[in-house]
Amino acid sequence: MLIPFRVGCFVLLMPAMLGSISAQSPKQRIPIYVECSCPDKLGKVFEAKLKMLISESVPYRLAPKSEAIFRYVILSVDGDKTKLAPTGQLAAISTLITGDRNEWVHHAVYAVTQDTVDEAAQNDLRSLSDEIVEGMRQKN
Repeated sequence: MLIPFRVGCFVLLMPAMLGSISAQSPKQRIPIYVECSCPDKLGKVFEAKLKMLISESVPYRLAPKSEAIFRYVILSVDGDKTKLAPTGQLAAISTLITGDRNEWVHHAVYAVTQDTVDEAAQNDLRSLSDEIVEGMRQKN
Protein backbone atom coordinates (compact mmCIF):
# COMPACT_ATOMS: atom_id res chain seq x y z
CA MET A 1 0.00 0.00 0.00
CA LEU A 2 1.31 3.45 -0.93
CA ILE A 3 0.70 6.53 1.18
CA PRO A 4 0.79 10.00 -0.48
CA PHE A 5 2.82 12.82 1.12
CA ARG A 6 2.92 16.39 -0.11
CA VAL A 7 6.46 17.78 -0.58
CA GLY A 8 6.40 21.37 -1.75
CA CYS A 9 4.42 21.39 -4.98
CA PHE A 10 4.48 17.64 -5.62
CA VAL A 11 3.21 14.45 -4.03
CA LEU A 12 5.54 11.65 -2.96
CA LEU A 13 4.18 8.14 -2.56
CA MET A 14 5.83 6.16 0.20
CA PRO A 15 5.25 2.51 1.08
CA ALA A 16 3.12 1.98 4.17
CA MET A 17 5.80 -0.36 5.51
CA LEU A 18 8.03 2.67 6.19
CA GLY A 19 5.61 3.59 8.93
CA SER A 20 3.88 6.87 9.41
CA ILE A 21 6.14 9.74 8.42
CA SER A 22 5.42 13.05 10.04
CA ALA A 23 7.16 16.32 10.74
CA GLN A 24 6.79 15.57 14.46
CA SER A 25 8.72 12.32 14.12
CA PRO A 26 12.16 13.08 12.64
CA LYS A 27 13.54 9.56 13.24
CA GLN A 28 10.96 8.12 10.80
CA ARG A 29 11.78 10.56 8.03
CA ILE A 30 14.27 9.49 5.33
CA PRO A 31 17.73 10.73 6.36
CA ILE A 32 19.76 12.64 3.76
CA TYR A 33 23.34 13.86 4.10
CA VAL A 34 24.35 16.90 2.01
CA GLU A 35 27.98 17.53 1.08
CA CYS A 36 28.94 20.58 -0.97
CA SER A 37 32.12 21.69 -2.65
CA CYS A 38 30.78 25.10 -3.55
CA PRO A 39 33.36 27.89 -3.52
CA ASP A 40 31.06 30.29 -5.38
CA LYS A 41 28.04 32.32 -4.22
CA LEU A 42 25.37 30.55 -6.32
CA GLY A 43 26.63 27.11 -5.28
CA LYS A 44 26.26 28.12 -1.63
CA VAL A 45 22.76 29.47 -2.31
CA PHE A 46 21.84 26.15 -3.99
CA GLU A 47 23.17 24.18 -1.01
CA ALA A 48 21.29 26.36 1.50
CA LYS A 49 18.03 26.10 -0.48
CA LEU A 50 18.36 22.33 -0.82
CA LYS A 51 19.02 21.92 2.91
CA MET A 52 16.02 24.13 3.70
CA LEU A 53 13.78 22.09 1.39
CA ILE A 54 14.94 18.84 2.98
CA SER A 55 14.45 20.20 6.51
CA GLU A 56 10.96 21.50 5.75
CA SER A 57 9.79 18.44 3.83
CA VAL A 58 7.61 15.75 5.34
CA PRO A 59 9.42 12.63 4.07
CA TYR A 60 13.05 13.80 4.48
CA ARG A 61 15.39 15.11 7.15
CA LEU A 62 19.00 16.27 7.19
CA ALA A 63 21.25 13.72 8.84
CA PRO A 64 24.89 13.05 9.57
CA LYS A 65 26.69 10.95 6.97
CA SER A 66 26.71 7.90 9.28
CA GLU A 67 22.87 7.86 9.49
CA ALA A 68 21.99 8.81 5.91
CA ILE A 69 20.16 6.58 3.47
CA PHE A 70 20.89 9.04 0.67
CA ARG A 71 23.97 11.20 0.17
CA TYR A 72 23.82 14.40 -1.88
CA VAL A 73 27.14 15.55 -3.36
CA ILE A 74 27.06 19.05 -4.86
CA LEU A 75 29.84 20.62 -6.92
CA SER A 76 29.68 24.12 -8.34
CA VAL A 77 31.83 26.29 -10.59
CA ASP A 78 31.35 30.02 -11.05
CA GLY A 79 30.62 31.12 -14.61
CA ASP A 80 33.60 33.47 -14.62
CA LYS A 81 35.88 30.39 -14.65
CA THR A 82 34.39 29.46 -18.01
CA LYS A 83 34.39 33.04 -19.33
CA LEU A 84 30.61 32.79 -19.84
CA ALA A 85 29.58 35.42 -17.29
CA PRO A 86 30.96 37.85 -14.74
CA THR A 87 31.62 36.54 -11.21
CA GLY A 88 28.48 35.54 -9.32
CA GLN A 89 26.02 35.80 -12.21
CA LEU A 90 26.14 32.22 -13.52
CA ALA A 91 27.22 28.90 -12.03
CA ALA A 92 27.42 25.32 -13.22
CA ILE A 93 26.08 23.03 -10.49
CA SER A 94 26.43 19.27 -10.57
CA THR A 95 24.54 17.05 -8.15
CA LEU A 96 25.07 13.36 -7.50
CA ILE A 97 22.80 11.36 -5.21
CA THR A 98 23.94 7.97 -3.97
CA GLY A 99 22.18 5.42 -1.80
CA ASP A 100 23.36 3.91 1.46
CA ARG A 101 25.48 1.32 -0.38
CA ASN A 102 27.08 4.03 -2.56
CA GLU A 103 25.00 3.03 -5.59
CA TRP A 104 24.19 5.82 -8.02
CA VAL A 105 20.62 7.11 -7.74
CA HIS A 106 20.57 10.38 -9.69
CA HIS A 107 22.89 12.86 -11.39
CA ALA A 108 22.10 16.26 -12.85
CA VAL A 109 23.92 19.36 -14.08
CA TYR A 110 22.36 22.82 -13.97
CA ALA A 111 23.42 26.22 -15.28
CA VAL A 112 21.90 28.59 -12.75
CA THR A 113 21.55 32.30 -12.23
CA GLN A 114 20.35 34.13 -9.13
CA ASP A 115 16.81 33.93 -10.59
CA THR A 116 16.87 30.16 -11.26
CA VAL A 117 18.90 28.68 -8.39
CA ASP A 118 15.86 28.07 -6.12
CA GLU A 119 13.95 26.33 -8.90
CA ALA A 120 16.96 24.12 -9.69
CA ALA A 121 17.17 22.99 -6.03
CA GLN A 122 13.43 22.20 -6.00
CA ASN A 123 13.73 20.24 -9.24
CA ASP A 124 16.68 18.27 -7.96
CA LEU A 125 14.93 17.21 -4.74
CA ARG A 126 11.88 16.31 -6.83
CA SER A 127 14.15 14.05 -8.91
CA LEU A 128 15.14 12.13 -5.79
CA SER A 129 11.46 11.65 -4.94
CA ASP A 130 10.76 10.46 -8.49
CA GLU A 131 13.61 7.93 -8.23
CA ILE A 132 12.22 6.61 -4.93
CA VAL A 133 8.75 6.21 -6.42
CA GLU A 134 10.18 4.46 -9.50
CA GLY A 135 12.23 2.13 -7.30
CA MET A 136 9.13 1.20 -5.32
CA ARG A 137 7.23 0.55 -8.56
CA GLN A 138 9.96 -1.79 -9.78
CA LYS A 139 9.95 -3.76 -6.50
CA ASN A 140 6.16 -4.26 -6.62
